[in-house]
Amino acid sequence: MKDKANAPLDSHLRQKAEEFLQKKSINSAKNYSDFEILKLVHELEVHQIELEMQNEELNSAKIKAETEAEKYTNLYDFAPSGYLTLSKNGEIIELNFRAATLLHKERSLLQNKRFALFASDETRPTFNLFLEEIFESKTRQTCEIMLSTNSEIPTFVNLIGIVDEDNKQCVLTMHDVSQRKKAEEETKIGEEKYRTLFETNRDSITIFRLDNENKPGNFIEVNPATTSLFGYSKQELLAMNIRDIEIVSDKKRKLRIASLISNGRIDFETIIKNKKGNHRLIEIETIVINYLNAPAIMNITRDITERKQNEENTKKAQENLASILEAIPDLLFEVDLQGKIHYYQGNRNDLLYVPESEFIDKNFREIIPIEATNVCFEAMQEALHKGWSSGKQYSLDLPQGKCWFELSVSPIKGTENHNPHFILISRDITERNKAEEKLRVEQKRISKILELVGNPIFLKDNEHRITFANTAFCTLFGQDEKNIIGKTLAEKVPENEQEHFLRIDRKVLDTGVTDIREETLTVQGEKHTIITSKTRFLDTAGNKSLIGSIYDITDRKNAEEALQKSQEKLQGIFNVANSGIVLINKSGKFLLFNDWCCKLLGYTRSEFQELNTTLISHPDDLANSKALNKKIIEGKIDTYLIEKRYLRKDKSFVWCEISASAIKDNDNNVVNIIGIINDITERKRVELAFKNEKQRLDVILTGTGAGTWEWDIQTGATIFNEKWAELLGYTLNELAPISFATWQKLMHPDDSKYTEEIVEKHIQGKLDYYESTYRMKHKNGNWIWILGRGKINKWDRDGKPLLMSGTHLDVTERKLAEEKLIASESLLKQTQTISNIGSYSLDLITGEWTSTAVLDKIFGIDSHFEKTKEGWQKILHPDWRKIINDYMIDEVIAKKRNFNKEYKIITFDSQEERWVHGIGEISLNNEGVPIRLIGSIQDITARKIAEDTLRESEEKYRSLVENSPDGVIIYVDDKIAFINEEGVRMLRAKDKNELIGKPVLQFVHPDSLEDLSKRMKEIVTDNYISTSVEAKFIRIDGIPFDVEVKGIPTLYERKNAVQIIVHDITLRKQNTLELNKINRVYALISQINNLILRTHNRQELFQEICNIAVNFGKFHMSWIGLLNDNDKIITAAFAGHEDGYFTKSNITTVLDVPEGRGPTGKALREGRTVICNDIANDPMMKPWRKDALERGYSSVISIPIIVRNTKIGAFNLYSQETNFFSSEEEISLLEKIILNIAFALESILVEEDRKHTEEKIRQLSQAVEQSPVTIVISNTNGDIEYVNSKFIETTGYQLEEVIGKNPRVLKSGYTSPREYKGLWQTIAAGNEWHGEFHNKKKDGTLFWESATISPILNAEGKITHYIAIKEDITHRKRVEKELVKSKERAEESDRLKLVFLANMSHEIRTPMNGILGFTELLKEPKLTGKEQQEYISIIEKSGKRMLNIINDIISISKVESGQIEISLTETNVNEQLKYIQTFFQPEAKQKGIQLTILKKLSSKDNLIKTDREKVYAVLTNLVKNALKFTTEGSIEFGCEKKGGYLEFFVKDTGLGISKSQKKIIFERFRQANETISRTHEGSGLGLAISKAYVEMLDGKIWVESQERKGSAFYFTIPFHSQIIDEVNTALEKAPTIPKEENKVKDLKVLIVEDDAISKLLITIAVKPYSKEILKVSTGIEAIEACKNNPDIDLVMMDINMPEMDGYEATKNIREFNKDLIIIAQTANGMQSDRDNAIAAGCTDYISKPINITDLGTLIQKYFN
Repeated sequence: MKDKANAPLDSHLRQKAEEFLQKKSINSAKNYSDFEILKLVHELEVHQIELEMQNEELNSAKIKAETEAEKYTNLYDFAPSGYLTLSKNGEIIELNFRAATLLHKERSLLQNKRFALFASDETRPTFNLFLEEIFESKTRQTCEIMLSTNSEIPTFVNLIGIVDEDNKQCVLTMHDVSQRKKAEEETKIGEEKYRTLFETNRDSITIFRLDNENKPGNFIEVNPATTSLFGYSKQELLAMNIRDIEIVSDKKRKLRIASLISNGRIDFETIIKNKKGNHRLIEIETIVINYLNAPAIMNITRDITERKQNEENTKKAQENLASILEAIPDLLFEVDLQGKIHYYQGNRNDLLYVPESEFIDKNFREIIPIEATNVCFEAMQEALHKGWSSGKQYSLDLPQGKCWFELSVSPIKGTENHNPHFILISRDITERNKAEEKLRVEQKRISKILELVGNPIFLKDNEHRITFANTAFCTLFGQDEKNIIGKTLAEKVPENEQEHFLRIDRKVLDTGVTDIREETLTVQGEKHTIITSKTRFLDTAGNKSLIGSIYDITDRKNAEEALQKSQEKLQGIFNVANSGIVLINKSGKFLLFNDWCCKLLGYTRSEFQELNTTLISHPDDLANSKALNKKIIEGKIDTYLIEKRYLRKDKSFVWCEISASAIKDNDNNVVNIIGIINDITERKRVELAFKNEKQRLDVILTGTGAGTWEWDIQTGATIFNEKWAELLGYTLNELAPISFATWQKLMHPDDSKYTEEIVEKHIQGKLDYYESTYRMKHKNGNWIWILGRGKINKWDRDGKPLLMSGTHLDVTERKLAEEKLIASESLLKQTQTISNIGSYSLDLITGEWTSTAVLDKIFGIDSHFEKTKEGWQKILHPDWRKIINDYMIDEVIAKKRNFNKEYKIITFDSQEERWVHGIGEISLNNEGVPIRLIGSIQDITARKIAEDTLRESEEKYRSLVENSPDGVIIYVDDKIAFINEEGVRMLRAKDKNELIGKPVLQFVHPDSLEDLSKRMKEIVTDNYISTSVEAKFIRIDGIPFDVEVKGIPTLYERKNAVQIIVHDITLRKQNTLELNKINRVYALISQINNLILRTHNRQELFQEICNIAVNFGKFHMSWIGLLNDNDKIITAAFAGHEDGYFTKSNITTVLDVPEGRGPTGKALREGRTVICNDIANDPMMKPWRKDALERGYSSVISIPIIVRNTKIGAFNLYSQETNFFSSEEEISLLEKIILNIAFALESILVEEDRKHTEEKIRQLSQAVEQSPVTIVISNTNGDIEYVNSKFIETTGYQLEEVIGKNPRVLKSGYTSPREYKGLWQTIAAGNEWHGEFHNKKKDGTLFWESATISPILNAEGKITHYIAIKEDITHRKRVEKELVKSKERAEESDRLKLVFLANMSHEIRTPMNGILGFTELLKEPKLTGKEQQEYISIIEKSGKRMLNIINDIISISKVESGQIEISLTETNVNEQLKYIQTFFQPEAKQKGIQLTILKKLSSKDNLIKTDREKVYAVLTNLVKNALKFTTEGSIEFGCEKKGGYLEFFVKDTGLGISKSQKKIIFERFRQANETISRTHEGSGLGLAISKAYVEMLDGKIWVESQERKGSAFYFTIPFHSQIIDEVNTALEKAPTIPKEENKVKDLKVLIVEDDAISKLLITIAVKPYSKEILKVSTGIEAIEACKNNPDIDLVMMDINMPEMDGYEATKNIREFNKDLIIIAQTANGMQSDRDNAIAAGCTDYISKPINITDLGTLIQKYFN
């Protein structure tokens, strides 16, 4: 039947035929007969049938051809191998689905991609070389690469390639060989893993077999450790057996082998001889193993020669110890608790030495007196309970006299049960005791001298600790001697002074250069300015100490600082300026600068002072600024303004604007330059940012590689950048002149029209922008492709375009790449021709199959082979036929899965067995039934052979690993991936599963974690095999153990891994450790005993002991701590890795603090050895744990050092190992060391005490000699026996001029005989005398001295000498004078304050108005006597009021300036109350007010210690105020005791005070209200003064009040009872002394006063006592009057006078008249005024206004 699909084609042919027939009929019109027509019809019908049959055959052939084409297309697309077509540059033109799958991308996304991008970084060069060789050789090439995919599992492929006929493309076949690679790699890794374990094992491993007679055969395998041990090469060893090496009899060897066969394993020690002939001791572990499927013997051998040698050394060390003990100079006994002597050793030179036989097996009671025996038993009992006994003494009467001995006893460990034994050491201390007694007497002799020195004097040792301090030094620091000796006192000064405090001491001690300096010292919050003198002293042993003295100049410095205040104010104004101000000289040095400059450049003022303009100027600006400065200096310009950069301290810079001007002298010469500096950095930053932004935009445009252009549309003018021309190979100059025509001229003719049309459309607004790709002619003649873009960016007002701009970009490479991609598509069908993997197509319905020539070659068949199901069965290996058939039916067809299987075949032609790998993809029909399998088959025989070989090798080494005595662990990503049985056993796990997957570092001890982690990382990073290292591991149950570890880089399951070999060395380490520890201790004992015999210096002994402990005992750190008086433990010596450990140490023996519960504190507190074997976890080490662990300390032992039965310190040893101090034998030996050290210290202490006393005496003598004060020692007659160098320096006399003379040689005549008499009476009575002398030097110069003279008593208390400590105070006197002047000026300035005058104006003017007004009225001639008396009364009242105001002002001024001082005296409170009542009673009666004492104190509380005058002043103020503000009613006052205070009160019924006024009532110049102040006189200062006084007495004051009801004032003071019954009784019985009459009437008086009224008042006041009165007005006149009238008895000296004040006048008068009575008078009224007057030489002082009665009392005091 016709195919319906061909019907249209038939119709078309028929139509053509009819047309042809019609034409033919027209051309040859011929008539046919009917027969002919019928015949013709018949022929036509036959021919039609033939044509139809031909058409059907053609259609069938077409369908078959299409089916075949589809079959081969599918075979290509779905082939199990990848097919690709690549261009010459490696771009993918075509590929099948398998290739896309292998590349992990969709097929459509891979076209035009470079295949090299899919190769891994490591194999990409291989591929590039492969591709190059394909095109160069034009022959078939192969290579193997790894693909770079996102998959975790790497993909390896085999590539086969061949070039096409025109050499433009190549076709590749790509086979996935990942599985093969994986198998090869795994097999290789396994083999390598076990081989590495075998070859890197630290122990020698040898494998051999036994022959038929059970004799060892030759070695069949040895590892490198074996070659190292025996010295033979591997080849030599494989030709030998164990009998050639081991030195042992055949009989012994046979017995071993029999035991091995019986037990499967034996261990033994033996001797071998290496290749060099040396004998080595070895330890062998022999195991029967299965090796390569046959029994074999494995020997694991370790060299133990060194270990055996160590054991021998230990034995020798013990023998050495016995020799050392014999060298000890003391008697040594071993006795039991009953006193029986078991061992005796004595020095033949000892006093008690007797033969050994006299002591052994005898009892103490049989040998020595009972008193000595009792001491020995007491010591043993104490040692039994405390662990030691030291210091107990006994005496023996020997022929040479009475001798003393001291015991040290220690129990012997291990004998503590029924009858413990003791080591008892007895030392002769007779000479020590004698020396100690002598030293005690010697030490007291000199201390008296230094105690009397007025200035602080001290001695320090080389560690800054104070060893001596006199009383003045202790007073300065506010501490007693106990709290100073042994301290540095740095802790007593602020932290900022501490470093300076000790640094100077260190410098003097180190250099020996005397240091004298002025410095500041703050003690107890008080700041002192001092001058210190420090000198180094070296004793005969070379020990350094420091002698120092201190001179306090605080008062002088305060005066100097006061003078600087005004200058500082000016400097402050200068420094707060908001610009920099500098003054420089002509060389650029800064003469003046403000703080702004320092702040701007980041310097301190002292740092800035050292700079100049050159150092701070930026190098680029320096030349310009120097040139301008030069012009100013030369006078060419006067000013300039520049911008420049200055360099800051941190090397950054700032921009500044500098305005500079010249400063000239009177001759118009430039002397300096002043500059004003302003910071303009921010302005410069903005300018720079603008510039940078412009540059950034230029860089961005340049980075695009585009040329730019601008086109003026109206004029045709164009602007191109250099890049535009560069794209075409030109420069802009080469293209000039440039216009729009330039662009048109260079464009390809075929592209110009199209491009210009696009431009025009954009100009017309039809396109938003212009974009076109076209060709332009390059300078080299080539055409390049340009992508042009542009846009109009400027129009005129009518919207007409004016300016257009755009870019040009070279896109030539992109265009060429597109053309190449199109050309490469024709190479698609050539891929199958180069595949060496055979392909097939199997019809699953018929069983017939087709194959390629490559597959035929693999099967060994030719074209005649019947490719049917039966033929396939012939090729399959008999063992695999059923497997493959079942696999096809059950897996591929039934489950519709692809075929993927490795199996065996037998080649048809050679009957050779081959391994193949078949891959196939199943095809289904429309009903889903599998109909076809298309795939490929690869010959993998070579790979299978290699895998079998590797597997056999792996099995061989696996047996070695599984039987290895070492643990083997492989970890990946820090987790365990493999572990052998020995590793499981080591970690104490149940099985491997318990360990697999766990972090490997979980089993590493923290001590080894850091180092081992670092090593393992290095193994991975650097890919090298590590050396064996020792470490600590932790078993699964947490128990640590020691191992030796070796790491090897490897691969495990295609991942980087580390293989470690772990050898358990715990037992070996323990044995070695114990052995080493004992050896170390014996070495330690040996060295320390030798040291004891040769060393007699305590510090050297301590330091050498520590050094020996580290160097010979191998301890990590050792130290000796000594216990001080404050229960603190001070480091005396240390050695080893200390690294600042003691800087934070604060160890004590006090139990209540953590620092006292550590090993050292506990050892000293309890007097026994204390051990901490785990610093990391032991609570006692908590305060020091962090520092200890950082320094590697893991365990510590502390043993107390006991000398003379006193715990003086502890010996401490630190180890890096945990549980180090666990051996009782070791601990016992260490304790014996301490006993030896204690005895050594005793003898050293005796010698040290003697030397110390001698040196201290020498030091103190030197301190006296170098003292900054004068020291004079005289006998009881006053004759000088000693003066120090300061005396000679101060007085000018030489030593020989004063020795034997009386100190009167210094008399100047200014000290009266009465003063000398009092001095001698004081010191002769055994008391100290203090005073000042105005003495005279040898050259006649007068000088002032402050002196302390004390008697020196002998042991019987009798005075033998006098010592005078004198200090030159001339400078101080001068400073005091200057201070007085400065103070007066300051007080005068304060009094002139406007605020004060404003407040006091009203109160002063009011009484002044009364005085002046009524004084004026008294001038009236017509006044009656009554009126005159009334006016005089008013004037007197106003004067008293003004006096009260002035007194208030003086009091408040004293309070303000801090000049009020508390003077505590005995005060009768009731008497004070009674006196106040009596005083104010008349005024109260006059006002009709009842004044009552409401409460008094009891007689026992009546007498207190307080400031009587201030309590009186407060009560007086309060009562006076009550009277002032109360018009009727009563006033009650009194006192009562409340607890530790007295509470005073004053209550009135007056006006009262409002709530608001109560808050301010105690402020200055305030009263209850302003209206009251107007009606009630007063300054408003009374309550403010009262409040200040009460607070100074540590009390408080308050008020309770209601308006119009009255007020109650209260104040409290502390109650200090001073009642003494006997005194009170005596006072009561004492007779009343009547007032004396004035008997002084014949004085000659000089009045020095510049004020006429005051002069008149004083004249009237002194007239009753005078026979003659002289008057002058100035100080100069007073001096002349005194010179001219030497018989003047009394001078009344005013202080404030013109020309010369009273102080200066008095000093001048004193120069020629020492005994004249001079009474100073001043209106200032301050306490300091009295002090200044006395200091100037005045006899006494009285303040203005002068009370005539007080003046009379004062005159009678001196002349009655």
